[in-house]
Order: sequence, then structure tokens, then C-alpha cells
Amino acid sequence: MKKLKLCFDIGSKQSRVDSVSILSRQSVLTFLLVFLTAFIGVGNVWGTETTVSKNLSDVATTNQWTTSEGNNVYTYTSWSVDANITVSVNESGNNGSYWSNGWRCYESASAAITIAATDGCTIKTVTITYTSTKNNGCITNVTSGSAKTVNAQSATYNVSHSSGTKQGQVGITAVSVTYETSGGGPSQPTVSFAPFLPDPIGSISILSRAILASSYTLYILRIYPVILESSIFYPFLPYNGF
Repeated sequence: MKKLKLCFDIGSKQSRVDSVSILSRQSVLTFLLVFLTAFIGVGNVWGTETTVSKNLSDVATTNQWTTSEGNNVYTYTSWSVDANITVSVNESGNNGSYWSNGWRCYESASAAITIAATDGCTIKTVTITYTSTKNNGCITNVTSGSAKTVNAQSATYNVSHSSGTKQGQVGITAVSVTYETSGGGPSQPTVSFAPFLPDPIGSISILSRAILASSYTLYILRIYPVILESSIFYPFLPYNGF
């Protein structure tokens, strides 16, 4: 009886060791599959940065603007850098008039230059290249040709003067914008399914993807249990006596 009991005890211990080994393998493999499934194919969860630039001479040509001269003033208060970025100035006085030396904005007309992105885009930096066309005009807190950090969907800049007492004016000759695009906008980023997963609605929220990734992992573990015993995973598993 004692020998039989001893054999039983030894067998029980061995069974427990085997169970721990299998559970260890299951835990590690589950982690690997969840991690890979959740992140392979996510693409640009945190957004894609794009830099676009436009010279005002090109904008004028593309939009067939008429160049102002003398008393003949032609104003264009809004234009696009690309499909996601627009530049505009408030309609007042001669704001937005196009001249041979640039797109003019006037302090006397309380010029407020706005660079805005469409929903789902965040402007990272803005670079405005301009010259003073009169009275030491400048764009407040913006150095011509230098990148200005924004990190918002839009930014507005006013025209002023750097010295003297007279109101200034500027001629903008180029605008460059770096912006980030996310699938569902800053408040609800979305990601596309990995190629090996079905995607019935085109894109899903990060939380939904995590849930489905977990379900996918459990499916793999259930349908293909043989991979739990595969030696290919041994280097990643804790030592359990095998």
C-alpha cells in the first residue's frame, strides 16, 4: 500500500509540473499572439505627419488670381495649401489682396490670418515667409521663414509693426504646414484591421480592436493547440524541466 501511495504522490507531482508547464506555455503564447495581433497592421494609430508648402505665386496661378496694381485692388481672402489645410484672412479693407510682392494683409484692417486644418488633422508647425511691404510690418510673434509650433487644429496670427508708430502691412510669399492625420480625429483615433483579420466596417476603435484581437487569439489557441507543443516557441518560454 505504501509503495502504491508513493507512486501516486509522485504521479500527482509530475502531473502538476506538466500542468504548470502547459499553463506557462499558454500564458506566454497568449501574450505573444495578443501583442502581435493587436499591433501588426495597426498602421498609423498615432497619426501620419505630412508637410505641405505653397508659394503664393503658384497659388495665384492655379486659382487665376488677378495681380493688384495701383488703384485696381483684387482681394482673395481664402485659399488652400492642400485638401486638409486652408489659409484665410478676415474680410476687411484690402486684406487678402494679391500683389507682385505677395498676398497682403494690413494692420489697419485688423488682419487676422488663420491657418486651419480639417477635422481629424492636427497642425504641428507652421512656417510663414513674408516681407514688410510698409511701415515695418510684421506678423506678431512669427519670424519670417521660421517654423512656429502649433499643436492644434488651427492658429491665428495678427499683423502689427516692429517699430515706429504707423500701422504695418505684410506681403506673404509662402506658407508651409506640417500636420498630423489620424483616422477618427484627435478625440477618437481609429485603426484599420491587419490584413489577416476581417474588417466588416472598414475601421474600428482601438478598444474594439483590442477586444477582437483577444477573441482572435483565443480562437487560434482553441483551433490550433498543436502550436503549444511546438519547439519553435521554446526559446521564449520559462524553463519547466523539459
